[in-house]
Amino acid sequence: MEARAELQHAEQLRMQGQLDRARAICEKLVAQHPNYMGALHTLGLIFADRLNYPMALGCLVRAAMLNPRHWSTLTALSGVYLALDAPEMAAQTLEQAVKINPEDASVLATLGEIYRNQREYELAAEAFRRALARDRT
Repeated sequence: MEARAELQHAEQLRMQGQLDRARAICEKLVAQHPNYMGALHTLGLIFADRLNYPMALGCLVRAAMLNPRHWSTLTALSGVYLALDAPEMAAQTLEQAVKINPEDASVLATLGEIYRNQREYELAAEAFRRALARDRT
């Protein structure tokens, strides 16, 4: 099976909750292709699903290194930063994701929540306003 098809299969398994099988496929892909950004991204999501945030962090940082303009990886990385109690890194990473994909209301809303939790109320209000404007379109 070609690497792309294997990765798609792994992602389907991940979405079905078959995390061990998905992980095995992704780990094999990364062993064969250490710079396969998509496999690193999915492996990071699998580790995050398992609440293994240190391993998720390593995979997602490597994926972001290989493709720093992949907003979905940055969004996932932000969630891991939050889980590891690094809200400033989470906010910075989400701001990068917003610059790349300014139309995603959920990313803006998450950024607003981070700012609200950090008592950055003006920044939170602005992020929520932008999220509402995107959500209406």
